[in-house]
Amino acid sequence: MSSFKVHPNTTNNSIIPSNMMVQYDTSDRPPRTPLQQQATTLFQSHQFLSCEKICLFELSQMKRQLLAQPPNSTKKTTPSRKKNYLGGLIGGGNNNNTTTSIEEAISMATTYELLGDCANRAERFTCAVEYYRQAVTLVHDYHYNKSPRRTTRSEDHGVTSSWEASLRVKECQALSQTGSIIEAASILERCFPRPRLRDGTTTTNEFATLQSVMLHGHLYMLSNRASDAIVQYRFALAKNPYAIEAVEQLAVLGCADAVILELVEEGVKNFARERIDVVKKQKKKKSNDAMMMMMQTGNDKDDERDENQEAGAEENNDSNELLIPVKDYVLAVTSLHRNQLHASHQHFSKLNDLFPDHPYILIQLAHIQQELGQILGSEQSYKRVRAIDPTWVEGMDKYAHLLFQLRMSRKNAFLLQQGGFLQYQYSCHGGRENSNNSMDNNNM
Repeated sequence: MSSFKVHPNTTNNSIIPSNMMVQYDTSDRPPRTPLQQQATTLFQSHQFLSCEKICLFELSQMKRQLLAQPPNSTKKTTPSRKKNYLGGLIGGGNNNNTTTSIEEAISMATTYELLGDCANRAERFTCAVEYYRQAVTLVHDYHYNKSPRRTTRSEDHGVTSSWEASLRVKECQALSQTGSIIEAASILERCFPRPRLRDGTTTTNEFATLQSVMLHGHLYMLSNRASDAIVQYRFALAKNPYAIEAVEQLAVLGCADAVILELVEEGVKNFARERIDVVKKQKKKKSNDAMMMMMQTGNDKDDERDENQEAGAEENNDSNELLIPVKDYVLAVTSLHRNQLHASHQHFSKLNDLFPDHPYILIQLAHIQQELGQILGSEQSYKRVRAIDPTWVEGMDKYAHLLFQLRMSRKNAFLLQQGGFLQYQYSCHGGRENSNNSMDNNNM
């Protein structure tokens, strides 16, 4: 079907706004200092100014401690990757006494990340980008020493951990807010290279998440790179079948419904496989804890056998089931963007029967009814949307035209009933003309 595959070990994170903190895996991070913990608590309490000031205190203290260390430290360092990080971070000169190891400065990356998050929430996006880049520099070199050497140049510039991947996503989100769309897209291309398999197909990067591929697709859309955007949205849908936004974007870009449905099936299998892996890890952890308390080997074998049976049963139950009718939604959206209004009307009506108070389904149904000339049905659908959410804005411009259309039709009906002439000619698609001849005849 497709020329790419999804990496089986990637995690699923949802796309979030640029002003929100990214949820990340903390397994590859150093322990937080007490002051960093307090700053994190302040950030979670939305006290961003206090958090920023606390982080600046922490950053100043860390730099002072690193400067006070003697140059001949007894800690193990790697000469090939040893660098004057502190001098670059402070902005000072090339003093040899400020040379510190990567391991000694890695804790500063957490502080820089918190500073970037605070600047992001304050909409100081340029400042946030600089903070994130300082953190990326430290994290990349720290994990570079511990990871095996890359074989290609693209892999050498790629992310080395999930922590660095989340920092790159934050950096590109902030860059997109400053208008640097092309720069943000190029950073994601360089940092998340797609390996090519022996059969010629490409797979997702090891550290690519649903968040990163969706952001990459959005940036491609903004830079008018439709074919590249399709690749990213297909990766996203194959990762998680509930990525409804990816379905809509693929339909807008002209993908066939059969291709999207096949991606949904692949996403269901990958999603179920990842859930089973998580369950197995949790049960394995529990069994290890129980093994320390119970030294009975017979019970351990029974527990392992029960664990495999439960995992197999869960795989059979979850691999082919969806919690919502995603396939019906795919058919509804793709037929709508192919201008097959009658087929789309049938699918959206079916979804509306299953979910009667879903505003997104109702607004699409109202648009289709308006295009098909079902004026009164469209008006009722718009009224239902307004009753569900009085502050709803999307699609209200079409509702305004519908109200104008109804008003003019009733006015024309009244004029015809009184023996007058039509004053307006209009269509359900928005075009209307002033009938000068009829008005002249009316004035005579």
